Amino acid sequence: MAMVGSITGQVYERLRDDLAHCVLPPGQRLRTNLLSGRFGVSLSVVREALTRLAAEGLVVADPRRGFSAASISTADLRSLTEAATGLASLCLPASIRAGDASWEQALGQSWDVVQRTTLIEHGQLSEAFAVAHAGFETALMSACPNPWLLRLRDTLAVQTQRYHRICVALAAVEPDPRPLLHDILVAALARDTNNAVTLIERSFTANLGRFLDVLERHPDLIPS
Repeated sequence: MAMVGSITGQVYERLRDDLAHCVLPPGQRLRTNLLSGRFGVSLSVVREALTRLAAEGLVVADPRRGFSAASISTADLRSLTEAATGLASLCLPASIRAGDASWEQALGQSWDVVQRTTLIEHGQLSEAFAVAHAGFETALMSACPNPWLLRLRDTLAVQTQRYHRICVALAAVEPDPRPLLHDILVAALARDTNNAVTLIERSFTANLGRFLDVLERHPDLIPS
């Protein structure tokens, strides 16, 4: 049984990554027979992995139509950002309180990556920068001692990543987000919790505005 669980876990992780990176785009039907052949596993393993992903909101299960990748919408993006902002207001203060020298070092290293990563490529916001930005936020929260909060944050981060993948190349690049991220870094290292929370909420709001603008200008990105 342990082997079956391990195989299911591997398929779950690969599907989760494909959904996060929009290899399996929002709204696409997920045919269990095709996925079974792709991964070389039984139909029951694929169904179990998809059921787990449905519990996280990445997959929709329909008794008649089977499984499909969760769709996206401007309403969902607003709700997702609201939830992520509320969770950050819990995780970040806890992380700042518990953060030690190794947390400070990891945070500094993640900021170095943000600084070194090209912001604009071919006149568009760089996908690599979006990855670096997400890594910086993860480092900020990483010292939070509550595993449930971090688990919930990870679930929301994967959902958010789908919007990043779809929107980042078309998103506005002004204003440059790096000064705000630097201010968050300074506040966190100074243990200025209130200011750090205020600033990260501002960062989330800025990203929401960028991606709402993309979805409203390109309604074809939203599956009908």
